[in-house]
Amino acid sequence: MNDARSRVCVSLTADQHAVRDALAELTEALGAAGLPDAAIGTAELVLAEVLNNVVEHALSGLSQGRIEVTLRIGDGTTIAKVWDDGHPMPGHALPTGDCPDTQADINELPEGGFGWFLIQSLAQDIRYTRQPDGNLLTFTLSNDMAQDYP
Repeated sequence: MNDARSRVCVSLTADQHAVRDALAELTEALGAAGLPDAAIGTAELVLAEVLNNVVEHALSGLSQGRIEVTLRIGDGTTIAKVWDDGHPMPGHALPTGDCPDTQADINELPEGGFGWFLIQSLAQDIRYTRQPDGNLLTFTLSNDMAQDYP
C-alpha cells in the first residue's frame, strides 16, 4: 500500500486562469514532495487535460462552476481526485480515449480529441462516477518516472 507523504487540496472556479493557477500550485506541491521532474511533468499534463475538459465541457454554460482537486502523494504513486459540480459525462461513462487518426492530411487533423487519449495513456486506475452533487474522477499516477508517451 502507498504510504502518503503529503496531501494537497485545491479549489477553483471554472476559469482558464484559475486552472493555470491551480496547476502551478499542484506542481509545486509535487516538487516539494520530492518527485522527479519527469513525473511532475506527466502529472501536470494529465491534470491540465482533465481540468481543461471540466471547464470546457462539464461546466460549459454554468455561471458558477466549482472544481476541487485532491492529490495524495505517496512513495510510489499519486492518487488524484477531481470533483466538479457540472454536467455529467455523456452516458455517465468515461470517453473511450481512442487516438484520432493521425495519418490524415495535416489540414484534416481534428483540433481536439487527443486529451482523453493522453489521460488514459499516462494515468492508471481511472474511474468516473456521477454523484448526486457532481462528478468525481479518480486516477493514479506513477511517481517513480515519467511513463512512455504513446
